[in-house]
Amino acid sequence: MQIRCSGIGYRAGGDPLSGKSGQIIADGLQEPTGFPVRADSTIAFVDGTRTWTITPAVTSFDVYEIGVRYNKTSAESVIIDNTVGLHLIYYDEGVLKSLANPNPGQLETFIRTKALAGYVYWDGTASIYVADERHGTQMSGATHAYLHSFEGCRYSSGLTPDPLLTVDADGDDDDAAKINITNGAIVDEDIYLTIEDGSPQNLDPVLQAPVWYLSGSTWTKDAATDYPVKNVIGGRLAYNDVTLGTQVEVAHKKFVLAHIFATNDIYTPIIAIQGQNEYDKHKDAKSGANEEIAFLIVADMPFAEFSPICTLIYETKDDFSSATMSRIKKGDDNAPFVDWRFSNITPAPGSAVSHAALTDLLLDNHSQYLLLAGRTGGQTISQSLGFEIDTIVSNTTVDDTHYTILLDGTSNTVTATLPTAVGRQGRVYILKSINTTFQCDVATAGTEEIDGSSSNRVLVLNDPLRIQSDGVNWRII
Repeated sequence: MQIRCSGIGYRAGGDPLSGKSGQIIADGLQEPTGFPVRADSTIAFVDGTRTWTITPAVTSFDVYEIGVRYNKTSAESVIIDNTVGLHLIYYDEGVLKSLANPNPGQLETFIRTKALAGYVYWDGTASIYVADERHGTQMSGATHAYLHSFEGCRYSSGLTPDPLLTVDADGDDDDAAKINITNGAIVDEDIYLTIEDGSPQNLDPVLQAPVWYLSGSTWTKDAATDYPVKNVIGGRLAYNDVTLGTQVEVAHKKFVLAHIFATNDIYTPIIAIQGQNEYDKHKDAKSGANEEIAFLIVADMPFAEFSPICTLIYETKDDFSSATMSRIKKGDDNAPFVDWRFSNITPAPGSAVSHAALTDLLLDNHSQYLLLAGRTGGQTISQSLGFEIDTIVSNTTVDDTHYTILLDGTSNTVTATLPTAVGRQGRVYILKSINTTFQCDVATAGTEEIDGSSSNRVLVLNDPLRIQSDGVNWRII
């Protein structure tokens, strides 16, 4: 069956144009809604006056609301309230308005029935996010609401991250903590957004991205620099404790993450979100990336407008003399980051789940994995294992991040002081001298012993000492 209608028209400001049958269709469908030609208008936001402005690019632009056409021939503005949070900018019967912190029900209704123009996230002092939401008229309000809730913004092409230096470069070099990103694109429902170097943000040769983080319960940001990370003033990298909304300095020789997202922000479409924990090992940091991304999906922020690009893994140390005291670090897979571009992460329910929320974790039904609690009949490992190895050239206190320690006495005596054996039952260390021009030895904590002796144990050149804690002292094994 075919239905043919002629003379289709829409109301202009409420008055019929032409074609009664067409008007009936527009009234019945309550469509279209949106901006038929995005290029006909430009948008901007001024922090000082909290003013959002939409301006004809040439002479005028059209905006539709549930079948009603409004032709705009001059700039129109709205001042958002001085309220912390997300502000929705929209047209309501042809009048530009804003709504602070819409709840999910309000947001869905407005997506269906209002002509959205954009978002502003206001941190109480400045905007940290100014987004374009001028969707077209070919997509129905119902389709828009569905795509927003269950698909969100999607990666399209390019946006390849690349560390400036060879990964694991010298932590004394500032460039060891920098990356660049190639040109590319994302798709926000029906809006194709190209992101190119210098238009408006620097992507290459160095990405300059603002760093987002929680301060108390409010999202805020640091202005873009050459580094997608935050430091404690005069110290190592920091992570963002999202429970308290505070900055915490990452411990010496530990790891922290930086999450890179592409967004529909009109000023800085590529952003960095600060890591939310510290990790003892690179592999722990890589695993933690999944849980941190899961938090960001459900956090009080417009994640539906973001497309994750990658998570960078940083190592920070006291003896790194670079500006950030850090470097981008690769893992056993030689990858310096977790690549999210081709993943299926969306704002949809169930798209990402915190590991703590999973069930049946204690069931031994995955024989391809090692079971730390042990398995009847033993377990076979089909490939070699990788362990931490460090070379020390001065007195060092051994900690839980160490495994194999090479003592180099080329220039001076070197003592490796073991941590207490108490609370470390089963822990193993391997210590070996690789140069004994000066004495290399191993000391214990307090009066603890190595095989019955509390005296420092002098190492013989290239003769490894393998020790294990019995929970009270250390034993040679």
